[in-house]
Amino acid sequence: MKVLIISHTCFSTYNNMGKTFCALFSQFASEEFCQLYIYPSYPDVDICRSYYRVTDKEILGSYFRLHAPGGPVADACLQVGKPAAFARAADASIYQRRSNSAPSVRLLRDAMWKFSRWYTPQLRRWLDQEKPTCIFLAPGYAKLIYDIALKISREYGLPIVTYICDDYYFVKRPDTLAGRLQLWLLRRKMDRLMAQTRHLVAICEEIRDVYTERFGTDATVIMTGAAQRERVRHQDHDGEIRISYFGALRPNRERALSQFGQALDACNARHGTNCFLDVYTAEAEQTILPALEGIRSIRLHGFVSGEEHQNALQGTDFLLHAEAFDAESRELVRRSISTKIADSLASGIPLLAYGPEDIASMQHLIRNNCAFVAVSQQELGSMLETALFCPQTREEIVENALRAAGKYHDLQKNSLRLHALVQCVTADAGCDPGQADPISPGKPDGEKDHDGESKGVFTGCDST
Repeated sequence: MKVLIISHTCFSTYNNMGKTFCALFSQFASEEFCQLYIYPSYPDVDICRSYYRVTDKEILGSYFRLHAPGGPVADACLQVGKPAAFARAADASIYQRRSNSAPSVRLLRDAMWKFSRWYTPQLRRWLDQEKPTCIFLAPGYAKLIYDIALKISREYGLPIVTYICDDYYFVKRPDTLAGRLQLWLLRRKMDRLMAQTRHLVAICEEIRDVYTERFGTDATVIMTGAAQRERVRHQDHDGEIRISYFGALRPNRERALSQFGQALDACNARHGTNCFLDVYTAEAEQTILPALEGIRSIRLHGFVSGEEHQNALQGTDFLLHAEAFDAESRELVRRSISTKIADSLASGIPLLAYGPEDIASMQHLIRNNCAFVAVSQQELGSMLETALFCPQTREEIVENALRAAGKYHDLQKNSLRLHALVQCVTADAGCDPGQADPISPGKPDGEKDHDGESKGVFTGCDST
C-alpha cells in the first residue's frame, strides 16, 4: 500500500492543514505515502520520504519558457526544524492578499492551470517510481486540485479517498456573476470527484451527514488528532492573567478578537484584574491588523512554533478559540472544526470559545461541555467572569476537555483508523472501509532513506 497525498500545502508545523496531515499520517510507515502539493513552501518535518511540488509561479512561467513546471523536492530544500510559511519571503505578500479569494482571481487561476503543461514526463516518472496504490485528496476552492487528482486517478487506475475538512459545496449562492459562475463550476467538478470517490473522510458529523445525503458516498468521521499528549505545566507571571490565541485571523476573526478584547478591557476595569489577550499570528495584511489596535488588553505577537510555542503555552492561563459572526464567514466555517481545538482540549489549559452557536466547532464544544462558551457579544462579560472567578467550574471544564480529547482527538487511534480505511480501499476486497479494523502498520527501524539520486530530485531550491 502506498498513498499519494494530493493537496495545496505540504506536511508542516506552521500550517493548519500541514499539521493535520502530520496527525492523520502519524501511524503510517514513512514508505507508505508520498505527497504532491502546489504551495510555495517546503516541509519542516521529517515524516514523508518523497515530495513533488508544482507552484502557481512555475505554471505561469511555463507559458513563456520551455522549462516544464515543478519537480521532485530535493532533500536540501527541506526545512526540518526551521518552519517558514513561504520558501521565499516575497511570496508572503502575494499569497496573503485578500483579493486572492475573489471569484475572478480563482477563475483565472483555474484557467491558468487548465491549459498548462503540469502533467509532465517528469511527474509521470516520479509517479512510476513511487508506485502509489491510492489517492488521498484534500481539496479546496480551486478546481485545479480536483483536475490533478482525477487525471492521475484515471491514468493510473487509482481509487480516491477524499478528505473534507471545510465545506465548499453547500455554501450560500454568491451575489456577483463571477461568484456564481465560480461556484457552479466548482460544484460540477465536485460532482465528478464524488462520483469517483471510493470513500469520504469527514472531519465532523455535520460534513459527513450533508455529503452522504447529497452524493450517496460512503463516509467516515475522523477528527483531527491532538499532537499535545501531556498537560502543559503552567508558569505564573507576576499576577498577570494571560489568554492566548494562536493562529490565523481569517476569515474576519480579527473582528471577534476585537470584541473579545473590548469585553476583557471592561472586565479589567470592573474587577481591577490584569488580564491580557496575547495574539500569536503570522498575519501581515495591513487591512486586518488595525482592528486589534487601541485595545489595551490585546498584545500582538508574531507566529511561534516549536520551543517558542511551548514556552508561550506554559505562560498561558486560558486558550481562546474565536470565529466571526458575519454571514460570509459563518458560511465558510459552518461545517468545519478548527485544527487548534484538538490540541487545545488535550493541553489541560481551560479553553474559552467565542463564536456563532450554529457552526460545527462551537457545537462540538457545547455538546461536550468542554469550554467556556459565549455565542453572542452580550454573553462575553458573564463568560469571562465565570472563567476567571469560578475555580471549581474551571476544573470541571478541563476534565471534560481531556475526556473529549481522548474520545474524539486521539492522534494514534485516529491515524490507525485512517490506515485501516486506506488499506481496505487499496485492497478493494469487498470490505467496508468504514468498518476496517485499525491495526498498527509497524514502522520500520532505522533512519529514513533520503537518497536524492534515487528520487530524481529537482535541486532548484528557492532562496529564502
